[in-house]
Amino acid sequence: MLWGGIAMKYFESVRADLSEADRTNKNFAMIFEENVLRSLSEVDKAVLYLRHSVEVRNDNADYNTIIQTTDVLSDLIVQAGIVDSKGIIRASTAGPQPNPPLDVSDREHFRVQIGRHQRPSLH
Repeated sequence: MLWGGIAMKYFESVRADLSEADRTNKNFAMIFEENVLRSLSEVDKAVLYLRHSVEVRNDNADYNTIIQTTDVLSDLIVQAGIVDSKGIIRASTAGPQPNPPLDVSDREHFRVQIGRHQRPSLH
């Protein structure tokens, strides 16, 4: 009977530990989700603000001036840049100012964006 009581207490303790671990994991998942959503929202607002700054100045824009005067950097966003439709970085908050043009047209993060506006080719 003693061993039966010990086994029952052991399995009760294991069940309580598993329940507590499950509750803790759910709490961490909710915190992580909220953090990701807040971070994405902040990045989205910064990109829209930067885009608006470029569009307001039309085609005669000095991109280095725009990127340096548009307040988009924060604890979360440590670098911002303006890339033209051909994949050339025209301005950035990092590096020497003004930035020398840098071609990123072959990089995946750029190719994905231009791929949205092109029709797939039929081979």
